[in-house]
Amino acid sequence: MKTIRRLYFYLVALVSLEVVAWALISLARSMINGTLSDVLAGGLAFILVGLPVFLFHWRAVQREAAADDEERFSGVRAVFLYATWISLTVPVIQNLLAIVLRILASIFNANQQAIFIGGQQGWADNIIAIMINALLAAYIYSVIKQDWQAHPPDAAFPIVRRLNRYLWVLYGLGLTFSGGVQLLQYILDQVYAISRSSNAILVNSIGLILVGVPVWVYCWKNVQTSISNPASQAQEQHSIIRRGVLYSLTLLAAWASILVTGIALWVIFRLIFVPEITFKLSWYEFAFSISILLPSVAVWAYHWKILKNDIALIPNKTSQYAQRRLYYYLLSFSGLISTFVALQMLVSLIAELIFCSVGEPSYSQISSCDSVVGSILPNAIAVLLISIPLWVLHWRPVQARALQDDELGENARSSLLRKIYLYLLLFAGVLGSMFTSGWLLYEVISALLNVGTENLLKTVIIIAGTLGLFLAFTIYHWRLLRQDGVKVDATIAAQQQSFPVVVVSQSSSFGEQVSQALSALTPDIPQIIQTAGQPLAEGVEQAKATILSADILITGDQALDSWLRNFTGARLVIPTVTAGWVWLGLSEQNLARQARQAAKTIEKLAEAGEEKSFRSLSSGMVIGYILAVIFGLAAICTLTSLIMESI
Repeated sequence: MKTIRRLYFYLVALVSLEVVAWALISLARSMINGTLSDVLAGGLAFILVGLPVFLFHWRAVQREAAADDEERFSGVRAVFLYATWISLTVPVIQNLLAIVLRILASIFNANQQAIFIGGQQGWADNIIAIMINALLAAYIYSVIKQDWQAHPPDAAFPIVRRLNRYLWVLYGLGLTFSGGVQLLQYILDQVYAISRSSNAILVNSIGLILVGVPVWVYCWKNVQTSISNPASQAQEQHSIIRRGVLYSLTLLAAWASILVTGIALWVIFRLIFVPEITFKLSWYEFAFSISILLPSVAVWAYHWKILKNDIALIPNKTSQYAQRRLYYYLLSFSGLISTFVALQMLVSLIAELIFCSVGEPSYSQISSCDSVVGSILPNAIAVLLISIPLWVLHWRPVQARALQDDELGENARSSLLRKIYLYLLLFAGVLGSMFTSGWLLYEVISALLNVGTENLLKTVIIIAGTLGLFLAFTIYHWRLLRQDGVKVDATIAAQQQSFPVVVVSQSSSFGEQVSQALSALTPDIPQIIQTAGQPLAEGVEQAKATILSADILITGDQALDSWLRNFTGARLVIPTVTAGWVWLGLSEQNLARQARQAAKTIEKLAEAGEEKSFRSLSSGMVIGYILAVIFGLAAICTLTSLIMESI
């Protein structure tokens, strides 16, 4: 209930503060501009309504924060303070950008109405917005500073501040990147004086760079300074937020670079295979791709270097490879899918050429075939030249790692990310094979019934070629899974063979049932049966775990008691019915079921090894990995559509 109450008060305070801020701005602008009409009335109305609402809720939360540290250092308050500060400082930057753009427009004699922002505004409009937002932001910052200086170590402020810093880094980098892209577009457009280019583009690009670079440099410097601080270095450098931002920037920049490189190659090959198209006519697409390519490569290279340096500081080699694995698998996945699409294009092209070569085609058919070749072949070659190196360069390292017969190879083969990657591709291959097989049978049956479609030969070749690609796709990844499975089974068998278990009991029936359960589930684990009252069996000193019935602990055995006290392995106790003893909190189960549970635990212990914990993977982690793959694919599709729509 407290959290819901906090959300209500802080959310209302945030909204009402923004209402008051912009009402003050509108009121001041109308008074300066002399437009004492509806704008003035609206500004006064929103101030008279919003200010009491803000003061009531803000005073309430401030009073509670002063009286209760739980309220003062809650995550909701931290998010509110930083979100409010961002909502007030971003307009300051945007209005400053508007002023810079208008100054540049006057210098370069550009159309002020065509600039990126602020074309319809005047100096007074921007200065008023800057002053009011800056004053309110300064007040919020003073509150943040007071809370920050007094926050306990377990408060949410460090995490929210870290998120705030990286949001500003992304904001500054976004402005800089946009400015760099537009500046390169303007420069390249001058080669053929494309009509799209104007002084407004030059003004927008320079303004975005002049404002974006200082914001990005200052915020990124703060981030790097926090890492160099010994008190917060570990938390900052290996935080999920930092790792997520670096991965996102690296992968998005990589995908953008790859996509626009493909566009540039497509332009070049279209010039080769379609003589009617001149380079001047294609310069628009080529200049567009180059203007995005250069900034994207810079962002990709810089942030991948930072990410690699962060990962290199992880002391455990296995953890280092696990951190890099996501990058390699995502780019490998992108390259493989692109390769499949390019090969399917070539299949379609072969079908078209075979269809055109059958019989004696007319002049119109020959012209149509040439058109098809000119439209498909450049696309296919461009995609292949990008996708095959992308797939090979990122798939070979992870596959080579998975083939190693050491701990790193075992970790690579058993990683959840590899399993998701292989099963996702296997799933796609099986479904693709199933649907294309059904489609092929449909076309054949329709032809036999004389209800087939036109151009049956071409259709069958395309479907059969696509089916062949899906089958090759499926067989390859199925063999990889089988190969992983064989190696994993061999590793598990070796682990079990080096993990002897002692079964201690009062009766032979207990030992037999536990031994049977172990043999059924873990046949390679050596078993040593130790009966109470008997001398210690040979090999008990080398045991890694023991399973014993609870009555052993009750009745006692001097030799066993001494051995158990000095035993350093895992001790699994199975509660057994003993007169006068009740095991609270344990459900009554038969011995066979308890023996199976003990065998499963021993299996996990044997596979985990001596230095690892044997935690089971939570469903939340599995869902998180799957969602990451889904959102990654969505990001690729969105980025692709945005770039293609811009051409």
